[in-house]
Amino acid sequence: MQGTSRNILKELEGYGALPSQLVDTDRDDQPRVLSYLDLRASSPDWRRPVVVENAGRPCVHVFDGRDGVSDEQFAHWCWRIALRGDGAWVGVLHPGLLRVFRVDVDSQQISPSEELSARSGEWALPRFLNDVRAGQNDVARRRYLTQLLHRSARDATARGLSQTDALSLVGRGLFWRFLVDRKLLMGLEPHDVCENAKDWAHCLDGKARALRTFQWLDEVFNGGLLPFAQNPKQFDPELFSFVLGNIAHGATESGQLRLPTDWKEINFSYVPVGLLSEVYEAFAHSIDASEAAQRSIHYTPSHLVEFVVTQALAQLPPGSQPQILDPAVGAGGFLVTAFRGLVEREWQEKGERPKRKRIREILNKQLVGFDIDGRALRLAELALYLTALELDPKPKPLSELKFDDLRDNVLFDLSSSAYGSLGAVKEQFRGRFDLILGNPPWTAKQEGMSDKTAWVTHSREVVRERLGDAHAAAFDLPDTNMDLPFVWRSMEWAKEGGRIALITHARWLFGISDRSTQARNNIFRAFRVTGILNGSMLRLTSVWPEVDAPWCVLFATNELPEPFEDAAFQFVSPALDAEQDSKQARMRVDWLAAQIVPASAVVARPWELKIRFRANRLAARALESMRCCGEELGQYLQRLGTEFKNGYQVGGKTGKQLDASHMIGMPDTKGIDQLGFVVDVDALPRFERSTLLFPRDKSIYKKPLLLLRENISADRLVPRASRSDVSIVFHASYHGLSLAHVEERDFVARYLQLWLQSSLMVFVELLVDGRYGVERDAIYKESLAFLPVVPHEKLSRDQRRVAMELSEQLEKGMSVETANAIDDFILGTFGLSSVEDEAIRDTIATALPSVESKRNAVRAPSSQERKRFANVLADSLGSVLAASEMHAAVIEREDLRCNPWRVIQVDLDIAKVVADLAPPMRTFLEEADTNGASLVVARANETTWFIGLLERYALWTPTRARLLATDLIAEQSSP
Repeated sequence: MQGTSRNILKELEGYGALPSQLVDTDRDDQPRVLSYLDLRASSPDWRRPVVVENAGRPCVHVFDGRDGVSDEQFAHWCWRIALRGDGAWVGVLHPGLLRVFRVDVDSQQISPSEELSARSGEWALPRFLNDVRAGQNDVARRRYLTQLLHRSARDATARGLSQTDALSLVGRGLFWRFLVDRKLLMGLEPHDVCENAKDWAHCLDGKARALRTFQWLDEVFNGGLLPFAQNPKQFDPELFSFVLGNIAHGATESGQLRLPTDWKEINFSYVPVGLLSEVYEAFAHSIDASEAAQRSIHYTPSHLVEFVVTQALAQLPPGSQPQILDPAVGAGGFLVTAFRGLVEREWQEKGERPKRKRIREILNKQLVGFDIDGRALRLAELALYLTALELDPKPKPLSELKFDDLRDNVLFDLSSSAYGSLGAVKEQFRGRFDLILGNPPWTAKQEGMSDKTAWVTHSREVVRERLGDAHAAAFDLPDTNMDLPFVWRSMEWAKEGGRIALITHARWLFGISDRSTQARNNIFRAFRVTGILNGSMLRLTSVWPEVDAPWCVLFATNELPEPFEDAAFQFVSPALDAEQDSKQARMRVDWLAAQIVPASAVVARPWELKIRFRANRLAARALESMRCCGEELGQYLQRLGTEFKNGYQVGGKTGKQLDASHMIGMPDTKGIDQLGFVVDVDALPRFERSTLLFPRDKSIYKKPLLLLRENISADRLVPRASRSDVSIVFHASYHGLSLAHVEERDFVARYLQLWLQSSLMVFVELLVDGRYGVERDAIYKESLAFLPVVPHEKLSRDQRRVAMELSEQLEKGMSVETANAIDDFILGTFGLSSVEDEAIRDTIATALPSVESKRNAVRAPSSQERKRFANVLADSLGSVLAASEMHAAVIEREDLRCNPWRVIQVDLDIAKVVADLAPPMRTFLEEADTNGASLVVARANETTWFIGLLERYALWTPTRARLLATDLIAEQSSP
């Protein structure tokens, strides 16, 4: 084989690649090559690359340029790789030199820029394997294919076709181009398909010839291929000459450094089939943005689809022939990926590439998709047909390529059902599937209460089966969002013991209201949750550019978690790894950071998953210490005889207006954006209305008052609570706390204001609040009741004096010095240990959703910060080892640095230190590749470890050093 003779694989290992990461697209005996079949298509100046993968995803496409490469060749390579749209770098291997390029698009121009040049022996590739930026921006999926598809469909609808028939027409044109470009019509002449046709493009260029070609396609492939609602004989002749004729004219073999602007500039030998299905969501938005939003049509990036499908298939029993359902199939992205995954899986298990008969059995008997959008199903149908042809090892002769009809066998249109997939489950689908996967709609249905009532009704039977009559009678859904109803319906579609892998909104993981808590607890009790990937940290990144909501992937087994006390699952939250959110295009899943969470802990404590998401073990311990020392704010205020109240509401045309005369003439917050730390009452307007929808009781407006806006800023220099020493009325944008009937009312008002202004309050909210740091960067009143506060009566005389001094400083305005003093004071009231104190400060410095904190977390640590980490690690180890008369030594090995890794040597016995001991660097790389790890531990001998850490400050804090010391001691002590 050419791939073996060129020996490029060994050379790439010399640049830091692992054999397991390399896919030679020139080989025919690797199942993994199925993901890169388009790269095997030959053309002038093309050379099949070696793909360097990380965690199964392409990172660098490396071309062999050791015998020379012209500018034209290189331009063609960059062009083809960019149009694949998988975000990988382009590498060129020269004699003794590896050059890596990023390929971006400026306007319509594809522009490569050199990212790195490495000499032989330099381990350059690990940098790219761990880099969450992409080697190109998202060219293909959101630009040229979407634009061309939109233009063709628009031209078709402008000539009288429905959108559904327009997609069938365009789809047939694309199917034809696929046959032509991939040379599947070899052995035939154009006139064999359509008499009088002079070339392949001529077969579709004109109504009479196109209709004859359609008839030929139906006869050869399938009478149900992309059907039309209207008889095509009635179509406007211009549809065939203008729309189909444009698509039919084939591409030349040459490439150019720009995006294609016409169908004739695309060679479908070079386009991954899955790419066609990936453009539907963007296309749907371009047709009707409001409809797409209402139907919650979300473009799912291919790497997320690949992740979900790969993880889900790995959970199925080997040797099985699983049936798979996507209940909201859209344009077929998940089914196409599952189709390819099943073929690859069978190849790996049996050691032989599946042939056409088996591939068609997988398509017809193992895949099912539901949807309510006929347009989407047209594209899903096309994508599955094309995938079957692409996967076919010998897609000839044409006489043997006929398809079975996919409609009502593989793809089901549920638009006639009142509730689509969320209606009552049909018996033919009940308990049928080994795997339910996909990305069902998330968006709350506007005016969807009647739909929600139906979803609840349709879910009650499975709730009764799983949780009993009492739970079924009380069962409800927390909102009109559609994702949780899909989860409940999946329990009926899946076999007992079947697997479920769904992308959903992450709101249900973290809500702490009674309704949210009950909804979450019901799910954890109804089936065995096995894993949750929490993507909330990535919501504003380019990992999922079209979605700014927090999302997660739920993995579960369709069986009751019995006994419930033993049920547990993996919980992992991919971190931010780029200084700017928009620069992060890849998701790095650190499986070594995955936590095993008992389901019972989630049920027992509403904020369990939030703590696991945002805190490490020491920060969580600090919160528990605070809760032990303090009293929940809600309980504290109740004991004082007060609580936060909503402000008045004016009301509109509906609703009964009530008397508000008791408020006339009082200072009013309406129309004032900022009240400051102390309200300037003289600057407020006076209330003038005689009626309000909700005037509220006059007692809530009595001085002294603390006023909080609905969204509380996390910025420590911005007023979170405004204090008023005069009675004022406040409108619905504020929550007010009147302390008029509280003893020591003035001091309590001042003390609580300091507490609300402290960073400690933000720290606790980060670990508790269901939305702060998940989907919002502001804090909400609903979680304040759970926050711990040391009651004012427990403060010492000195603490009370300091509180008054700080309050007086606050009246003059906030400064960084005052903010620091407030933090020190509030922390001091809890009497935390220095370790807990530092854990809180490190969390605030690296884990808040603020721009400053996020950038601080991912920046490279300074030499002083790395030295401090080593010292804290040595001290923490030494405090434990002292009893054994051992002393730890921790040094950073600058000589072993491998970008983006830094290496620390840890010796538990100074007497046995080997200064020139070298770690097995490939062990680091293998561990990092297998687990996506940010921290790798390699043991050299009984008392020596090498620790590999990515250059991210969040991994080099003193708290992280203490946690590492604890883990090393535990490993040292284990048998």
